Amino acid sequence: MKKILIILIMNLTLFATNVLVLNSYRETFSWTDIQSKEIVKKLETSNIKNLKIYVEFMDTKIFRPTPKREKNILMYYKNKYGKISFDIVMTTDDNALNFIIKHKNIKLFKKAKVFFSGVNNLSLKEKLDKNIYAGIFEEKDPKANLSLAKKAIKNLKTLYLISDNTLTGKKELKHYKKSLENTKDIKFVYINNADIDKVLRQLKNYDENSVMMLLTFSGFTKNAQHISYHRALRMLSKAYKNPMVIHTNIYINEKSTNIIGGDCTDAKEQGRISADKAIKYLLGEKMKDIGFVLKGGNKVYLNVLHLKKFGLQVDNFDIKNPILVNQPASFYHIHKTWIYLFCLIAILTLYFLIILSRKNIAHRKAIENFEVLAETAFGGIAVYDENEKIKYFNKRAASLTGFTQEEMMNMNVFDFIHPDDVGIVEENVTKGTIEPYDVRIVRKDKSFFYSLIKGKDIIFDNKKMRLVTIIDITQRKLQEKKIGDMNKTLKQKIKKALKENTKQLEILQQQSKLASMGEMIGAIAHQWRQPLNAINLNIQNLDDDFEDGLIDKEFIDKFIDKNIKIIEFMSKTIDDFRDFYRIDKIKKDFDVKKAIEDVINIQETQIKNHNIKLQLSGEGYITHGFESEFKQVILNIINNAKDALLENKIKNAMIIIEIENQEIIIKDNAGGIPQEVITRIFEPYFTTKEQGKGTGLGLYMSKMIIEENMHGKLSVTNKGDWTIFKIITDN
Repeated sequence: MKKILIILIMNLTLFATNVLVLNSYRETFSWTDIQSKEIVKKLETSNIKNLKIYVEFMDTKIFRPTPKREKNILMYYKNKYGKISFDIVMTTDDNALNFIIKHKNIKLFKKAKVFFSGVNNLSLKEKLDKNIYAGIFEEKDPKANLSLAKKAIKNLKTLYLISDNTLTGKKELKHYKKSLENTKDIKFVYINNADIDKVLRQLKNYDENSVMMLLTFSGFTKNAQHISYHRALRMLSKAYKNPMVIHTNIYINEKSTNIIGGDCTDAKEQGRISADKAIKYLLGEKMKDIGFVLKGGNKVYLNVLHLKKFGLQVDNFDIKNPILVNQPASFYHIHKTWIYLFCLIAILTLYFLIILSRKNIAHRKAIENFEVLAETAFGGIAVYDENEKIKYFNKRAASLTGFTQEEMMNMNVFDFIHPDDVGIVEENVTKGTIEPYDVRIVRKDKSFFYSLIKGKDIIFDNKKMRLVTIIDITQRKLQEKKIGDMNKTLKQKIKKALKENTKQLEILQQQSKLASMGEMIGAIAHQWRQPLNAINLNIQNLDDDFEDGLIDKEFIDKFIDKNIKIIEFMSKTIDDFRDFYRIDKIKKDFDVKKAIEDVINIQETQIKNHNIKLQLSGEGYITHGFESEFKQVILNIINNAKDALLENKIKNAMIIIEIENQEIIIKDNAGGIPQEVITRIFEPYFTTKEQGKGTGLGLYMSKMIIEENMHGKLSVTNKGDWTIFKIITDN
């Protein structure tokens, strides 16, 4: 039976169309995330049957594609997909496409047609075989951005083009120079330097009739230390008070800058066009007829709020259908929740007046009148019976959820409530709450929206039922989040949930652990690399030993013993990793030093490879609590220290752990935490890391574990260049 199942599974794979979406960068990089998800979404919602989609991230922004790494990742793909021959390969950005071009003739990719997006190397359009390759290039449009600059400053005399002297920056400068070389009425000042201070000095006496074109800005340094692009943009905006133009859409809404917009390459559009080309091929169109696109993924973005700084409006630019960011809300959008609520109350009041005043009218006529009123309501209306089965759903409610009214009939009303909010609804129904309250409603596609709902028991169709009104308040929630209220509300809700139900703490703790899973897997990879190399070397030497006549029973015994010890070491690494992520069910006594050593054993190789010195000193002592939670706290603090040391490029980097007088001190010399944020680092979802690199849960959960679960104290201070975390546990 088992063999039959295996054969069936292999046949399904053989008859499926296997698609690999290969991304150059990591999943948490905004551009890649948007582009990759759009490709997968378009393929999954197409009419193509038996598509089997696999997604991989090469992460080449962090791990540059050296020959050694390229060889390792190729071996990884061969091992992972050894029984698959891909029919389609979708690549995002240059490195993934270059990887496929180089290895196109291996069995894994040999028969695949390749569809690319986000590729900067325009020379490939002349080199790629159109019978195999199709896709969209990421071509910037310097003339379009020059046109925007001229409309931003009427008497434009100078355009400053700023770059950080990276390889990409040099290519962008070259492209702009070539495109603008015949423009005579504008002075172009090209500033290409990695040192932000030198760039600022060149801008000190900038032309008042000028605009800045930002090309690349992720590689700037200050005092020979790399700075984030957020800081670089803020420093440029502080020194240069005129409008700035950009050509990548994900930076349009960068706060505290003078970026007004630009003709931008759009990640979502890039992914959509690439996927559409693949679908055309799968529907029978020839590859050579599908071809390449150069500028189809470009859109004009304008930041309305930033335009206002310079007395500009969208109409000044005379652009057809621009994408507007930070557009002010109208009176209707600001107050639509209350408008909906007022209309719903008026409709429901009218409905009940009709019921009361026309008791002697035929029952069916009353229901028809109710349905007419409900179908003209701004908000959703649902009626369900005592068995929680839906008996009526108006069109507005159907449009909010994505279901048809026919699909809704007799479905369970709680199928539409977000699992985390079911308890809220049950509690309000039990209490007979008359005030509206917030819950999340789940749509047909499994996404959700925030809603304001209110319920009331009624007699409907001669039966006792409950009527619920639904108003979409997602925009209000997003607005609250923008002005900072959401952070406070989340903190209160999380704290209340943790006090009422310890299960929530386990869930948040597991989120925090999952957030560091990549770090831990990286640590295992470093732990395994040396033993794998040793085994590989031992095997390679067998041939020479055989030729030299050295192989006998004693040699074989030693060979087996030596490699078993290596494998046992690798097995212990996996056991340590598995034990680390096991959730403790019962509090127990444990030795804090032994727990810290367990964490160091997993992280030590990775930390050493980054040239960071890690010291542990002092005598252990016994405390009481969940040991795995305590280990998570230590891991969070060590990982934060490691990230800070690497980001600030500290020479003689050190992490020191001291155990003394039943206190645990963990300190690093990464330069300290800025004073303006040190008081906030224990807040939930607050992070100082770049977007996509931190969840903001690690230190918050660490403080909850130490202070709530272990009745201790966790604090942080700066002393010179040292950041010092102090843990006091209650014995």
